[in-house]
Amino acid sequence: MKEIEKFEIGDVLDAKIDNIGQFGVFVFIDKIPGLVHISEVASHFVKDLNSLYKVGETIKVQVIDIDYEKEQLILSVRSLVEEPKSLGQRRYYYTKKNSKASFAPFEKLLPIWLKNKGN
Repeated sequence: MKEIEKFEIGDVLDAKIDNIGQFGVFVFIDKIPGLVHISEVASHFVKDLNSLYKVGETIKVQVIDIDYEKEQLILSVRSLVEEPKSLGQRRYYYTKKNSKASFAPFEKLLPIWLKNKGN
């Protein structure tokens, strides 16, 4: 049995930060490398991971995937933190809610379309 096979998706573990890159935090858990991608760090935008973490720090992570080929764990911090509640009702709409639009144009055009269909 390989060392990586003892881990399961969903496991919550302590990981020691080995390196911090632009796109993620590289960690080790029992000599097994892992990556916390920048998108899995927080539910909000993170510009600089160095502002949140330091090399040598121990953080709690959750296993979200296992790469058996590379023998690497794919990890998340975000999955352990409660997502922020909505800031309220949306202010912007994809449609014009006060528009007087209806199917009237289709009602007027349908007879013309049916008439031209025969041509």
